Amino acid sequence: MKKFELTKKSSDVYAFCALLLATSAILVYTDVYNKPNNENLEAGVYLQANRIDALDIADGAVYAYKQEASTGEFDFVYNKYQVVNIDDRTQDVLIPGTGDFAPAFYASDTALFYKGTLESYEVVVEIAEGKVRIEKEDSPHHYCKIQGWVGEAGMPIICAPNYFMVVIEEVVDA
Repeated sequence: MKKFELTKKSSDVYAFCALLLATSAILVYTDVYNKPNNENLEAGVYLQANRIDALDIADGAVYAYKQEASTGEFDFVYNKYQVVNIDDRTQDVLIPGTGDFAPAFYASDTALFYKGTLESYEVVVEIAEGKVRIEKEDSPHHYCKIQGWVGEAGMPIICAPNYFMVVIEEVVDA
């Protein structure tokens, strides 16, 4: 019986290099050209993994989420405020929560609800030039404030242990 030997030819090396280059080019092309454009992006706001709001990142704005005591069925109510005077942060306007992006137990005509025992805190989200950051928050370690500006889709800003998260997401038309 004849023993089969593998031999390395120079044409095999060239074929392997060509295949490697083609694969690399395909990966670079899909990474560069398949990124969502800034026109289809929004910042999703999550509380305990439940989406409670969506913010347009095309316009510069500052929003504050404040946890306040509730007299109704829920222990706390999360009110969303928009900072009107962005330069000195002096005027806040309460924006009623519609509940469009929240589960039924969060939804209300006037606010976004949470039932629990979290300590009262405030999170300020700033949007400028298609990027998002947490400007101010009351978590003990300030991880999300330290993270800074985020402008890429899918990159989360997580405030731990406050269960608050902001993620830039692509808006997909159905």
